[in-house]
Amino acid sequence: MPLPPGPSVAAEGTSQRRVWRNGLTAFLTLVTTGVIIKGRDTTAGVPTAWRVVITVLIGGGLALAVAGLWQVLAAQAGTRYRLSTRQDIRRTYGAVEAYEVAVADEAADKLGAGRRLVVAALISLLAGGGVSWWAPAAPPNHPPISGSPATTPSSAASCARLAAAAVHESDATDPGDPEAPI
Repeated sequence: MPLPPGPSVAAEGTSQRRVWRNGLTAFLTLVTTGVIIKGRDTTAGVPTAWRVVITVLIGGGLALAVAGLWQVLAAQAGTRYRLSTRQDIRRTYGAVEAYEVAVADEAADKLGAGRRLVVAALISLLAGGGVSWWAPAAPPNHPPISGSPATTPSSAASCARLAAAAVHESDATDPGDPEAPI
Protein backbone atom coordinates (compact mmCIF):
# COMPACT_ATOMS: atom_id res chain seq x y z
CA MET A 1 0.00 0.00 0.00
CA PRO A 2 1.52 3.38 -1.01
CA LEU A 3 2.10 6.10 1.55
CA PRO A 4 -0.36 9.01 1.52
CA PRO A 5 0.89 12.24 -0.01
CA GLY A 6 2.31 14.77 2.44
CA PRO A 7 5.57 16.04 3.82
CA SER A 8 8.35 13.53 3.87
CA VAL A 9 9.93 12.35 7.09
CA ALA A 10 13.19 14.03 6.08
CA ALA A 11 11.45 17.36 5.42
CA GLU A 12 9.63 17.12 8.74
CA GLY A 13 12.90 16.37 10.54
CA THR A 14 14.62 19.29 8.85
CA SER A 15 11.80 21.60 9.91
CA GLN A 16 12.00 20.37 13.49
CA ARG A 17 15.77 20.87 13.61
CA ARG A 18 15.39 24.38 12.20
CA VAL A 19 12.88 25.30 14.92
CA TRP A 20 15.16 23.93 17.64
CA ARG A 21 18.17 25.76 16.19
CA ASN A 22 16.34 29.09 16.11
CA GLY A 23 14.90 28.63 19.60
CA LEU A 24 18.22 27.67 21.13
CA THR A 25 19.99 30.56 19.45
CA ALA A 26 17.46 33.01 20.90
CA PHE A 27 17.65 31.34 24.32
CA LEU A 28 21.44 31.45 24.41
CA THR A 29 21.47 35.09 23.31
CA LEU A 30 19.01 36.16 26.02
CA VAL A 31 20.71 34.22 28.81
CA THR A 32 24.19 35.42 27.88
CA THR A 33 23.00 39.02 27.69
CA GLY A 34 21.34 38.72 31.09
CA VAL A 35 24.45 37.22 32.66
CA ILE A 36 26.67 39.95 31.21
CA ILE A 37 24.36 42.77 32.30
CA LYS A 38 23.41 41.52 35.78
CA GLY A 39 26.26 39.14 36.64
CA ARG A 40 28.59 41.43 38.58
CA ASP A 41 25.80 43.29 40.38
CA THR A 42 24.16 40.06 41.46
CA THR A 43 27.30 38.51 42.95
CA ALA A 44 29.07 41.62 44.29
CA GLY A 45 27.68 41.25 47.82
CA VAL A 46 28.19 37.48 48.08
CA PRO A 47 31.11 35.78 49.88
CA THR A 48 33.86 34.49 47.59
CA ALA A 49 33.09 30.79 48.06
CA TRP A 50 29.45 31.34 47.08
CA ARG A 51 30.53 33.51 44.15
CA VAL A 52 32.67 30.63 42.86
CA VAL A 53 29.70 28.24 43.12
CA ILE A 54 27.43 30.68 41.27
CA THR A 55 30.08 31.23 38.58
CA VAL A 56 30.58 27.50 38.06
CA LEU A 57 26.84 26.85 37.82
CA ILE A 58 26.08 29.72 35.45
CA GLY A 59 29.28 29.28 33.42
CA GLY A 60 28.63 25.54 33.20
CA GLY A 61 25.06 26.21 32.14
CA LEU A 62 26.21 28.52 29.38
CA ALA A 63 28.80 25.98 28.22
CA LEU A 64 26.15 23.23 28.16
CA ALA A 65 23.80 25.52 26.21
CA VAL A 66 26.52 26.23 23.64
CA ALA A 67 27.26 22.49 23.34
CA GLY A 68 23.54 21.79 22.89
CA LEU A 69 23.26 24.47 20.23
CA TRP A 70 26.32 22.99 18.49
CA GLN A 71 24.65 19.57 18.39
CA VAL A 72 21.43 21.01 17.00
CA LEU A 73 23.38 22.99 14.39
CA ALA A 74 25.22 19.81 13.40
CA ALA A 75 21.87 18.01 13.09
CA GLN A 76 20.50 20.86 10.98
CA ALA A 77 23.49 21.26 8.69
CA GLY A 78 24.51 17.65 8.58
CA THR A 79 28.05 16.41 8.64
CA ARG A 80 30.64 15.93 5.98
CA TYR A 81 29.95 12.71 4.31
CA ARG A 82 32.88 10.67 3.10
CA LEU A 83 30.76 8.97 0.52
CA SER A 84 30.60 11.28 -2.46
CA THR A 85 29.29 9.15 -5.30
CA ARG A 86 26.20 7.02 -5.73
CA GLN A 87 28.41 4.00 -6.23
CA ASP A 88 30.03 4.55 -2.83
CA ILE A 89 26.61 4.98 -1.22
CA ARG A 90 25.20 1.85 -2.86
CA ARG A 91 28.29 -0.15 -1.97
CA THR A 92 28.05 0.86 1.71
CA TYR A 93 24.28 1.12 2.26
CA GLY A 94 22.84 -0.95 -0.57
CA ALA A 95 20.51 1.83 -1.73
CA VAL A 96 20.30 5.61 -1.68
CA GLU A 97 17.15 5.39 0.46
CA ALA A 98 19.05 3.43 3.13
CA TYR A 99 21.72 6.14 3.10
CA GLU A 100 19.08 8.85 3.57
CA VAL A 101 17.61 6.92 6.49
CA ALA A 102 21.09 6.61 8.07
CA VAL A 103 21.66 10.35 7.66
CA ALA A 104 18.23 11.10 9.17
CA ASP A 105 18.97 8.75 12.09
CA GLU A 106 22.27 10.49 12.75
CA ALA A 107 20.56 13.90 12.67
CA ALA A 108 17.86 12.65 15.06
CA ASP A 109 20.54 11.38 17.45
CA LYS A 110 22.31 14.76 17.40
CA LEU A 111 19.04 16.59 17.96
CA GLY A 112 18.31 14.34 20.96
CA ALA A 113 21.79 14.98 22.36
CA GLY A 114 21.29 18.72 21.88
CA ARG A 115 17.97 18.60 23.73
CA ARG A 116 19.52 16.72 26.65
CA LEU A 117 22.37 19.22 26.86
CA VAL A 118 19.91 22.12 26.87
CA VAL A 119 17.90 20.51 29.69
CA ALA A 120 21.13 20.16 31.68
CA ALA A 121 21.96 23.80 30.84
CA LEU A 122 18.57 24.97 32.11
CA ILE A 123 19.00 23.04 35.35
CA SER A 124 22.48 24.51 35.85
CA LEU A 125 21.38 28.06 35.04
CA LEU A 126 18.35 27.84 37.32
CA ALA A 127 20.51 26.40 40.10
CA GLY A 128 22.98 29.28 39.65
CA GLY A 129 20.14 31.79 39.84
CA GLY A 130 18.70 30.11 42.92
CA VAL A 131 22.05 30.02 44.68
CA SER A 132 22.58 33.72 43.90
CA TRP A 133 19.22 34.54 45.54
CA TRP A 134 19.79 32.42 48.65
CA ALA A 135 23.54 32.92 49.20
CA PRO A 136 24.37 34.79 52.42
CA ALA A 137 25.55 38.37 52.22
CA ALA A 138 29.25 39.01 52.55
CA PRO A 139 30.41 40.40 55.91
CA PRO A 140 30.97 44.18 55.89
CA ASN A 141 34.50 45.34 55.10
CA HIS A 142 34.46 48.57 57.12
CA PRO A 143 36.35 49.26 60.38
CA PRO A 144 34.45 49.21 63.68
CA ILE A 145 32.59 52.34 64.74
CA SER A 146 34.19 54.43 67.51
CA GLY A 147 32.85 53.57 70.93
CA SER A 148 31.93 50.03 69.95
CA PRO A 149 33.38 47.18 72.01
CA ALA A 150 35.65 46.22 69.08
CA THR A 151 37.40 49.61 69.01
CA THR A 152 41.17 49.29 69.04
CA PRO A 153 43.70 51.92 70.11
CA SER A 154 44.65 52.58 66.47
CA SER A 155 41.04 53.15 65.46
CA ALA A 156 40.51 55.42 68.50
CA ALA A 157 43.53 57.49 67.43
CA SER A 158 42.10 57.73 63.91
CA CYS A 159 38.80 58.96 65.31
CA ALA A 160 40.60 61.58 67.42
CA ARG A 161 42.47 62.84 64.34
CA LEU A 162 39.22 63.05 62.38
CA ALA A 163 37.51 64.95 65.21
CA ALA A 164 40.42 67.42 65.38
CA ALA A 165 40.31 67.93 61.64
CA ALA A 166 36.58 68.66 61.83
CA VAL A 167 37.17 71.39 64.42
CA HIS A 168 39.84 73.08 62.27
CA GLU A 169 37.69 72.73 59.16
CA SER A 170 34.95 74.86 60.69
CA ASP A 171 37.50 77.72 61.15
CA ALA A 172 38.54 77.65 57.49
CA THR A 173 36.88 79.93 54.98
CA ASP A 174 35.49 78.81 51.68
CA PRO A 175 37.28 80.58 48.79
CA GLY A 176 34.08 80.42 46.78
CA ASP A 177 32.02 82.15 49.49
CA PRO A 178 31.17 85.74 48.37
CA GLU A 179 30.91 86.94 52.01
CA ALA A 180 34.33 85.55 52.99
CA PRO A 181 36.90 88.15 54.06
CA ILE A 182 39.59 88.89 51.52
